[in-house]
Amino acid sequence: MNGSMLQCTIPALIPQKHIVAPTGTTSLRLQILACSNELGGADNTPTGSKAKTAILYTDKPQAALTINLPMAPRPDTLTVVCLTMEYIATDGEPVTLNKWKPAALIAVGKI
Repeated sequence: MNGSMLQCTIPALIPQKHIVAPTGTTSLRLQILACSNELGGADNTPTGSKAKTAILYTDKPQAALTINLPMAPRPDTLTVVCLTMEYIATDGEPVTLNKWKPAALIAVGKI
């Protein structure tokens, strides 16, 4: 948390070394989604935010990437953060085979 921003950091990496991708992949499209909900309180209306970014799929080191999501979960809330990734092929279109549609839950915690 940073004021009214939820910060998500993707560590430095070498995409072709650390991420398995189908042949012909040129970039990775990432989407981060976070939602928060008060546990057992009077106001259990969820809040959320999302952001998109892309990284090149190369053999060169990529610096760590910090993504700020405009949301500020209150104390005693459960916050879930998800990351989805699409492989983008040389023609600029996403790979559509189910085998290459990964998604991962990257963080869950009580604020």
